[in-house]
Amino acid sequence: MKLLIYTLNYAPEPTATGKYTGEMAAWLAARGHEVHAIAAPPHYPAWKIDEDYRGKRFLKENLEGVHVMRAPLYVPPPERLSAKTRILLESTHAASSLRHWFPILLQPETYDAVIAVCPPMQTACRWTKPSGWGS
Repeated sequence: MKLLIYTLNYAPEPTATGKYTGEMAAWLAARGHEVHAIAAPPHYPAWKIDEDYRGKRFLKENLEGVHVMRAPLYVPPPERLSAKTRILLESTHAASSLRHWFPILLQPETYDAVIAVCPPMQTACRWTKPSGWGS
């Protein structure tokens, strides 16, 4: 299968969503699936961009067989974390990741599945009830 994972957090983050999403993607790739991921640069739990990723705005890399496309974001310093700065963090990633999404949406070949990990509200789509589901 050809899979796309869309996530804010990804390996090599050492904890939480980044750790587990990276492990899941690597597990799928090791079993023969073609796995791509759109993710932010590592920034959690330190709340600053990892030194190895600073200044590399739209980096593409291969991690354990997964084609990772990085999209930059605003990361507030820990002392400034609030609902507003968290919305800004998620919004800047959603906007910058469009650079990776547009070519995907325009290519004739598609993914078999897209996995959105803890999607922020900004990336939600309109859901409609399939025909034949109740009244």
